[in-house]
Amino acid sequence: MKTNLLKSLFAGALISLSGTSMYAQSAAPCNTSEAEQKIFAKYPELIQQTADYEAQLQQLIEAKKQMKAAEQVYTIPVVFHVIYVNTAQNVSDANINALMNRLNLDFRKMNSDTALIAHGFNAIAADCKIQFALAKIDPNGNCTNGIDRIYSHKTYLGSDESKLNPWPRDKYFNVWVVDNIPSDGAGTTLGYAYKPATVQYAPMSNFDGIIMIYNQVNGNSRTLTHEVGHWLSLSHPWGDGEINVACGDDGVTDTPETKGHFSTCPSSDTTCGGIEQNINNYMDYSSCTYMYTIGQKDKMRAALESSVAERNNLWSVANLAATGVSPAGGPCAPKADFSANRSVVCVGGTVTYTKQITNGTATSTKFYLDGSTTPISTASTSTVTATYNTPGVYPVALVATNAQGTDSIYKTSYITVTNAYGDFQGNGYQESFEDQNSFWYNWRVNNMDQNPNTFGIANVGYNSSKSAVMEGYNNYFEDVDELISPALNLAFVNSAVMTFQYSGASRATSAAVANEALKVYYTANCGQTWTILGGGTMTGTNLANFGFYNGYYVPSTASMWNTKTINLPAAACVQNVRFKFVYETGEASNNVYIDNININGAVGVEENLNSFALNVYPNPSSQMSTISYRLTEKSAVKLEVYDVLGKKVADLANANQSEGAYSVEVSKADNNLKNGIYFIRLSVNNAVTTTKLVITD
Repeated sequence: MKTNLLKSLFAGALISLSGTSMYAQSAAPCNTSEAEQKIFAKYPELIQQTADYEAQLQQLIEAKKQMKAAEQVYTIPVVFHVIYVNTAQNVSDANINALMNRLNLDFRKMNSDTALIAHGFNAIAADCKIQFALAKIDPNGNCTNGIDRIYSHKTYLGSDESKLNPWPRDKYFNVWVVDNIPSDGAGTTLGYAYKPATVQYAPMSNFDGIIMIYNQVNGNSRTLTHEVGHWLSLSHPWGDGEINVACGDDGVTDTPETKGHFSTCPSSDTTCGGIEQNINNYMDYSSCTYMYTIGQKDKMRAALESSVAERNNLWSVANLAATGVSPAGGPCAPKADFSANRSVVCVGGTVTYTKQITNGTATSTKFYLDGSTTPISTASTSTVTATYNTPGVYPVALVATNAQGTDSIYKTSYITVTNAYGDFQGNGYQESFEDQNSFWYNWRVNNMDQNPNTFGIANVGYNSSKSAVMEGYNNYFEDVDELISPALNLAFVNSAVMTFQYSGASRATSAAVANEALKVYYTANCGQTWTILGGGTMTGTNLANFGFYNGYYVPSTASMWNTKTINLPAAACVQNVRFKFVYETGEASNNVYIDNININGAVGVEENLNSFALNVYPNPSSQMSTISYRLTEKSAVKLEVYDVLGKKVADLANANQSEGAYSVEVSKADNNLKNGIYFIRLSVNNAVTTTKLVITD
């Protein structure tokens, strides 16, 4: 006998809210039930709303039965948001089209494997008369192919926070494709979706749609077929609990009670009351799913006819025209964009560029890669790799073309190529952030999600007027931003120590949601890999040392700052090392300030570089800079200026000099220096150190 779905759903939500889960938590291909239970815990008012919605659907189903009218085929506009970092995650247009074809075959009962439906269930296998089409017009009225490609690390989060750039859910069915979806246990979660009643609540509207992992985007996968069932109100056949625990029910009249089948396909199963189970149902986890029932069809169509979560507008004549689905829009000109796997490399390093072309499929592309060994590439592959052998800062451009038109994008100062040696002597290195021009020239800010909140310069510091600030105030949860140092030479430094001052606050009122973090990494191979420093992680109240502050936090006294000390490993004491400060925004973050970064250690006997105290100021300079250094004994000294191509452009000193302090002026006009980056090279008795000089207008 069928159980009462409303009672079981209501009770399950209450048990979850009381702190004891009704079901053991284990990984499953679909995470819908677990995701919805978490939302019920966060928004308990949804429990009654969900019960009301289920009752409304039953009324719609009964009303339709009485009408006995011909059923309209409902067409749903779809957009795929491909969230990627690497090539594999950036699934092809062809794979998306193949998955769409599979979805339509399954929902229209045109799949060839219906012949395999067992135990007479083929008699109730339904043509749902629901079909799906990629949108041809985007929310701004522009031509699109229904595929939105977004370069973002949030592909690895696989949560609601990965659902970037949602298109209006009353016009489009949003599908997000990510690298992975975290599981509560062992195994792999393939996807999840919220039912309409869950996302009707305003805070949830931007999460309406399906999220799935990229290796399920192909013509053989039925993950999307399963998840669309949830998106249109269906439960698993055993209900909203865990599979293989007890005989359960989904509230649909023609789906028998079942415990479910996990990656198996038994020839028969009558363990629940002696009734044959519908092993071939798309909402089961079996390895042989081929059908929806008539009852499931009726419930999904009722969901599309309900105004809850605005499903009833999707298939309207006006919306199909507005989204370019009917009448069908034509192909679009491509919109060019690209991403790179790194922005800083050493001489001889490689950069891999990934094409991020949207709107239309390009029939030809051309990369302009100034400074590389392949300055022009017309390769048709989705990625292009370039090698850089010459120091400098270079632009990158991409042109994409098809029969409908051409588009291009040009990114200035996109790739920085540095010498094998660091631009600054690391021992005794200090960054006080007082010189904003120097900061923007020598440091790099990676705004990973391209939103307004990222690292910058604040007009407040630790006993000073400036510091670096990460604006966590009202930032997006799980946003990540990076602040990357200049290249430092620590090759002759032992027992190096990094110290800095920091001041932070949080808007979180409990430790559970004070989950912001600051992590410090280093790279000893020009950014190919980054390693987190031991002791370089600060989270929660350790980072938010000022504690709770609901307004826009700005430290006003020295007592509001703490000192962080990190012992650098020997692996970081190399001739070219960079450090990276990574901020991960929490659920209720506020601002964090960083000041007075210092690196000090014992200098090895091979080269007492720190005794030179080489310094250049002002830097950057528009006209004249002063170079200062100190000798501890009489020495043979050479002071030279080189450009980024390694060509010597000025001799400033070449003589034997006595012990003492020296200063030499370098003039932009007198030395014929153009705007750009130069390197000051100081040689003392054949021991060499360099530092960077930036010439500006």
